[in-house]
Amino acid sequence: MYYFLIAGCLLFGMVPAQAQEAAPPVAFRWAFGALTQGAEGLEFVAVRGDTVLHTGDRLRLLVELKEVCHVYVLYQAPGGRLMKLYSSPAPELEH
Repeated sequence: MYYFLIAGCLLFGMVPAQAQEAAPPVAFRWAFGALTQGAEGLEFVAVRGDTVLHTGDRLRLLVELKEVCHVYVLYQAPGGRLMKLYSSPAPELEH
């Protein structure tokens, strides 16, 4: 299974082409985590390159936005077909 995170900056209103070229890049942080069955019940663990997940584990995608943008999560099926799993409205950033 492949999950893709795509973030696109949303510009509000009509902005001249010159101003669009100077727009800051989209900035965000992301990580994967999983709820796994541990010795003392459910545990939340960071998913890294060497993490082993098992049937029944629940995968979580964590995203922290630095700029106003839309977030899309896409799934690419084994045959190559893309499916949208999640799409969010542009959030308001807290300063």
